[in-house]
Amino acid sequence: MIRNDESDLRGRVKDLRAALTLAAPHLDDDLVEATTRALDGALERLDLGVDHTIVALIGGTGSGKSSLFNAISGLKFADVGVRRPTTSTLAACAWSPGVGALLDWLEVLPERRIDRISALDGDSQEKLDGLVLLDLPDYDSVASAHREVVDRVLPMVDLLVWVVDPQKYADDALHSGYLRGLVGAQGSMLLVLNQIDTVPPAQREVIVADARRLLDEDGLEHVSIAVTSAVTEEGIDGLRVRLEKIVALRSVAAARVGGELHAAAAALAVTLSAKVPWRVEKHAEAAARELADVVGLEARAIVSADSAHDGGLDAPGQSELTAAHVEPSRARWIAGVGSELAPGWHRALNSAVPDSGRIAERVSEELASIRVPSARTGRVRALRTVAIICGGLAVFAGIGAAGLATDWFGLKDTAGSAATVAGYNGAWILAIAFIALAVTAIGCVLGGRVAKGQDRARRRDAYLHAGSQRIAKVVGETLVAGTTPLLEDHHDARTLALAANPIP
Repeated sequence: MIRNDESDLRGRVKDLRAALTLAAPHLDDDLVEATTRALDGALERLDLGVDHTIVALIGGTGSGKSSLFNAISGLKFADVGVRRPTTSTLAACAWSPGVGALLDWLEVLPERRIDRISALDGDSQEKLDGLVLLDLPDYDSVASAHREVVDRVLPMVDLLVWVVDPQKYADDALHSGYLRGLVGAQGSMLLVLNQIDTVPPAQREVIVADARRLLDEDGLEHVSIAVTSAVTEEGIDGLRVRLEKIVALRSVAAARVGGELHAAAAALAVTLSAKVPWRVEKHAEAAARELADVVGLEARAIVSADSAHDGGLDAPGQSELTAAHVEPSRARWIAGVGSELAPGWHRALNSAVPDSGRIAERVSEELASIRVPSARTGRVRALRTVAIICGGLAVFAGIGAAGLATDWFGLKDTAGSAATVAGYNGAWILAIAFIALAVTAIGCVLGGRVAKGQDRARRRDAYLHAGSQRIAKVVGETLVAGTTPLLEDHHDARTLALAANPIP
């Protein structure tokens, strides 16, 4: 059950006003105005207290509501016309002291107020203690000022008593102009079929049944119907008993305020879809991958790896990134994140996200600042050095081995057989050294090529990693930064609107 005590209602007013503050820039003016009006009215009513129950008799010309007002109050106070009955001024009868501020709020003139408790028979009226009964001008009056009073007071009333006569209960001005617009407030309404004495007894049930049918067609299935006659006093006691029971609840005014807050909060919550994402990490990851594809990050990484040289190099530029390249990604971001946003919020999202030109500019700046690692690491240089040294030594060893093997140095003729043996042995040693050095040089060359390929892959991966981080940074600074505050406001506004409209 929803609480309708004053402290709870004030808390709901606070929550709904906070929700409206967040959502107002993105709502239609009519909804903002209606919600503000409901909040102001609820707060005014709470400030005046909810210990009184305001009941208004509302009817058309000739419905007999002023006579009914007098019959209920037991006083001849409300104006009863003779030739053309019309109520021209708002009148009030209060069964409670200390309602001056409330009547001031309703704009009841001092001379049109009566304190029912102060009358001589006040003790007999105790069961209606807390009731403030209003006699409103005719809603169908030719005087526009009369209709303006009705329209002004209607939202301020706790219980609406629609007084109709047997000839005009089907009046379209009543049903289309008022009743059908009050669907949802039927718990605070009552239809009184007055002047029933003018209808033959055999036809009364038919008229009541037809009035019931019209109310059902208006969507007011739960609105009760009472039958009265101010002339014969038929049904007057029963109507007073109804009012006594309503007043005894001491929660009608609070329920009315709660109903107004419920309607206002529900209307606001409808514009705040629960499907709107609160966090956008997955959208940001998808956007970063898409931008990486748009800029050709992998191709850039390959080019940067192949073109780098000692000491590092700025990543080489490719085709210039333009707004036209980025616009599809930006559009998909807004469509994805804002697919469930109401139109006003969606427009705000489009304004909050930087334009495609700015996003393209930021991506270009970040990619241009990437430094590619040196193309030749110490390992590659060491292997190259070793290959050169070993290759050179292998050449000398090969020449020496060949010279000794072919006696290029003439050892046989000059030194005898012992020298010849030594020459052959030296040739073998040099030959083995040649082979070892040559294999080492070749191994170093092949190892250098492998190392160079690994370095190229490392540079490519380093560029890809750096580029991905830079693009993710741009996505965060542009798409995410422009979107997150708006989505947080949306989430908070929805949370507050739901708090202001608790589920029973």
